[in-house]
Amino acid sequence: MEYFLVKPICSPPPLSAFTDIARTRPTEKEMERRRNELKIIVTTGLGSDVDRYASQSPTLVKQILKLKRKKWQIGWGSAGTGTFSRAPYEQQKGIIVIDSNFNNGDSQNIAYVTSTLAHEVGHSYFHKEPDLSSFDKCMESLMVGGGSEADAIVNQIVVRNEILKEACIDIFEEGREYDFMKNEFVQFYGEGIRTGDMKTAKMKIAKIYSEQYTSTSNPPQKYKDSYGDYCKKNAKK
Repeated sequence: MEYFLVKPICSPPPLSAFTDIARTRPTEKEMERRRNELKIIVTTGLGSDVDRYASQSPTLVKQILKLKRKKWQIGWGSAGTGTFSRAPYEQQKGIIVIDSNFNNGDSQNIAYVTSTLAHEVGHSYFHKEPDLSSFDKCMESLMVGGGSEADAIVNQIVVRNEILKEACIDIFEEGREYDFMKNEFVQFYGEGIRTGDMKTAKMKIAKIYSEQYTSTSNPPQKYKDSYGDYCKKNAKK
């Protein structure tokens, strides 16, 4: 099952976001030992530990290398200022910025940052300007179009699966991110794989995300409201 609703068989077995049985979390020393066995293929700008995890995902390696060829920059931002990506604009280069509150070197944050990087790379790698021909087209493109939240979440799931398969480390579980990712997201992704209808799967993911999660705008808004305000302002009437 490529979407790993059931964890793969590997040794040592990973913590899994999909097990109902409580398991002993590996110590920091054990996780450091596992990381140090991983080969670095790509540098992220976020430190060698994140490099090691990212390098276990062929998808993420390909995406980062392509963004770098296009002069994108990846790095840490100031603590507390949030994580975000910004597409190239006029003379400004594309950037991916990770909040340095998560730059403390423990296993949980290394996994969380890797997953967050996959999310922001999904926004950046697939980025397309929203369709402003109408309000509905604008909303659809922000929900499921190129570089949308659905693209970013699906990218996280793909990268998580590849790292789990290659390194037997579940970055969702190790990063304590399962509550954020929600079982529904992975279930919908699995449905998209089985049926070949990823657009519907992305619409379901985007609907949940836009209704439950809050943007980093000032003031903060639910994503559906943030999208709606943008499309009311910018789409053709």
